[in-house]
Amino acid sequence: MSLNDTPISQISTGVGGLDELLRGGFIQNRMYLVTGEPGTAKTTLAMHFLHEGLANDETVLYIHGEESAEELKTNAAQFGIDISAVEFLDLGPDSDFFTEDSSFDLVDSSNIDQERYTEVIHEAIEEIDPERVVIDPITQLRYLETSDYHYRKRILSFIRFLKKRGVTILATATLNKNQNASADIRSLSDGVVTLSRVADGRRIEVKKNRGIGQIEGDHGAEIRSNGLEVYPRIRPEPSDREFDPTPVGSGIPELDEVVGGGSERGTVTFISGPTGVGKTTLATVYLAQAARQLGKSVIYLFEERIETF
Repeated sequence: MSLNDTPISQISTGVGGLDELLRGGFIQNRMYLVTGEPGTAKTTLAMHFLHEGLANDETVLYIHGEESAEELKTNAAQFGIDISAVEFLDLGPDSDFFTEDSSFDLVDSSNIDQERYTEVIHEAIEEIDPERVVIDPITQLRYLETSDYHYRKRILSFIRFLKKRGVTILATATLNKNQNASADIRSLSDGVVTLSRVADGRRIEVKKNRGIGQIEGDHGAEIRSNGLEVYPRIRPEPSDREFDPTPVGSGIPELDEVVGGGSERGTVTFISGPTGVGKTTLATVYLAQAARQLGKSVIYLFEERIETF
């Protein structure tokens, strides 16, 4: 089998419009990064991703550090998103990490051995055996390392560990004022989705999607009662349909002569002019002639009136 014949399996992000931008959804067993400033719906997108996994009877894991599991469940419920069946791994400094009651407790990272910390996280993942993992935010792991070099090395090792287990990963990272807080993680990610807020609403852009590409440009997004919604731009699709330059005349020989025999079928013609010069009358003449030539009904739309000739 050649590389071009290698099958690519995709899964839904839980947001239909985003699936469209990704040309079908996330590729399984890959790492995707969602970036944006605070309040741009990164966590909401992560919740959709996990909920979609639950709907497909998958085991899903939420690794979090800024909000508690109860806060995340409550926030998700506001959008009608039920993540109560999600497995939670809390990396916050006030949480429990792997106590006998199956919750998780992590002490101040400056007082623990980083290798043991990573080992315990790996043990949790091996025990839960998830198919989807959210790391929200992935920058939480930075606090364990003494340098950016060690942080990048640790992240790379962690991602490889998850991929070997067949996990599809969605991580979030908050951009700083220079928009470069997650530069290292972006280079390690198979895909990058950026969320933003602008004067007239929200925007979303897929800046990277290894393997199958993406629909370029930024697109509309909104937070509705059911969560994040994405509205891809309407783009003209190329057509291989042959153009048939058959003229459709007006039935007025003098006018048809002026316009070279008539308007060509499959084209758009505008009739313009000031009020009262006969635009509507001329349009109806064309419609009546088209109906006679084509032997079909012609739909005439004028303001709120629709008539059939």
